[in-house]
Amino acid sequence: MAQEDSTRQQEQGRKRHFWKTHIASWQASCVSQAEYCRRHELKFHQFVYWRRKFIAKPSTPLSLVQVPLAAVARAAGYFSPSAALRVALAPDVCIEVSPGFDPATLQQVVTALRGLR
Repeated sequence: MAQEDSTRQQEQGRKRHFWKTHIASWQASCVSQAEYCRRHELKFHQFVYWRRKFIAKPSTPLSLVQVPLAAVARAAGYFSPSAALRVALAPDVCIEVSPGFDPATLQQVVTALRGLR
């Protein structure tokens, strides 16, 4: 029983090393994830699974902070009716908020993203 656990842990360690090496190599490659997987004959869904495992978790909980962006932009002379606020949460996750957005919808999006942790 103890030997089986040890063997399982060693196998898990090998997998982690294998995928961590590929994730680092992909980040340095400047190609899409799909292209990297094709070139290295990797299953895309496994690549995504392991990439998510290695994403650093924030040390403090995320929260919404109200920023009076339109008022500040207007006062500084930078206001544009088509201006948008873009928040990049990760390389492949972005929220863009345009003027006149629905705060309740934004709250639902943030809540849904929190559920993905």
